[in-house]
Amino acid sequence: MSEHRYSTFELDLYWIERADPELAAHLAECEQCGDYLAHLDGVDARPLALPRRRRWWQLGLVAAFVVAMICIVVWPRSKPPYVASKGAPSVQILVRRDGRVHVWDGTSPLRERDSIALQVACETMSRVTVFVRERDRWTQAFAGACVSEVLPFTLVVDDQPGSERIAIMFGQPIVPVLTQQFVFAKESK
Repeated sequence: MSEHRYSTFELDLYWIERADPELAAHLAECEQCGDYLAHLDGVDARPLALPRRRRWWQLGLVAAFVVAMICIVVWPRSKPPYVASKGAPSVQILVRRDGRVHVWDGTSPLRERDSIALQVACETMSRVTVFVRERDRWTQAFAGACVSEVLPFTLVVDDQPGSERIAIMFGQPIVPVLTQQFVFAKESK
């Protein structure tokens, strides 16, 4: 008796195609595998016949049951408290230059060593993340709870030519909801 190393799945495939010479050699020596193939040869291979008359009401009953179970599982047990909001979250850019702070007008170029602060209005969002574009990639500069006030950091404009890019992402835990991106042109030297 030889070593039994073939699964019934492999034997089923061989029974269909009879194309594996290594398995054929194994069958000549292995009584257990040979008996399994003989059993397959003896199985009545009549095609299964579906009933001619379908019972649509049973399918409808099963579908109604599935829909009811989905509603029970997915439907919220209690309504979350309603929070009214006047608008979307927003960002105000504050620029500090020569000891004075002013609100950025959206078009004025920045100068080397200007400091940028971000004041956020969170509305219903609970998280804020700030990304800064450095050369060819985005780097996370801040991530934390969204509190409607000036974020606890500043960014300083470097002396490199080109524009500065900042992206602010508001959201709930795990799910980002709203992203704003700002591009700041720099003054030419």
